[in-house]
Amino acid sequence: MSYIHPMVLDTINSYKTFLQQNINNLINLNLNTANWNISCTGEYKLFSIINENVRMDLNYLLVLNPHYDMLGFPALKRNIRISIEAYYDLFNLTTDRSYLNLLKYQSVKNVTIENSVINTYKHFLKRKHFDINKRPLTISEKANIAKDKNNLRLDIYDYFKDIATKSNSYIHPDIFVTDSCDRETLLKSLIICDCQLLVYAFELLNNFVKKQNAPYISAINPYSEYNKLYNYIMSVYWIYL
Repeated sequence: MSYIHPMVLDTINSYKTFLQQNINNLINLNLNTANWNISCTGEYKLFSIINENVRMDLNYLLVLNPHYDMLGFPALKRNIRISIEAYYDLFNLTTDRSYLNLLKYQSVKNVTIENSVINTYKHFLKRKHFDINKRPLTISEKANIAKDKNNLRLDIYDYFKDIATKSNSYIHPDIFVTDSCDRETLLKSLIICDCQLLVYAFELLNNFVKKQNAPYISAINPYSEYNKLYNYIMSVYWIYL
């Protein structure tokens, strides 16, 4: 029987907990000093989607026997695909608040949308008609808005696009999906993607709070902790027989 070394998972979980504790401190700080509940914002909800997916992925890995995996860890890929889409939403929303109108228009029945918003975004959508109230935005359209309108870094765009495209096959059941990649290499790449999404989302949420002239986190460098985690992940064997 094979398994993933628990020390690896504990280290990743400690990193996630570190970021979550700082977000909780951010929430409490703003509740106490500005009477503002960040947890009610759309930005925090999008961060929470990513954070919760990482938590589920860690729980999945705790009980996973990689020896019996035949499809390339589909649960991880589904969650990461959802997290990437949530990241695009969070990036677009924190860059331009008008993006909230798109999210609301596609989700809430009988909501109208101003022509100025339509004119701002229609050039980035792969459709003839602005019908997102009938056909919600695709992950590709959200990515295009992030890159072409809101200037998402090209390296981040390319990295997430590649992973999301490969993960699309795992959204629906498909018995012909195969993954011939070395399991340990694949696992490392997936969990590193999870951790990158989490630190990027943390930074976006913190910067969103800063833009509101509200108390924000300035005493830590999340990328320093991420770099330590990355080096650790790449330096150890994951799968033990």
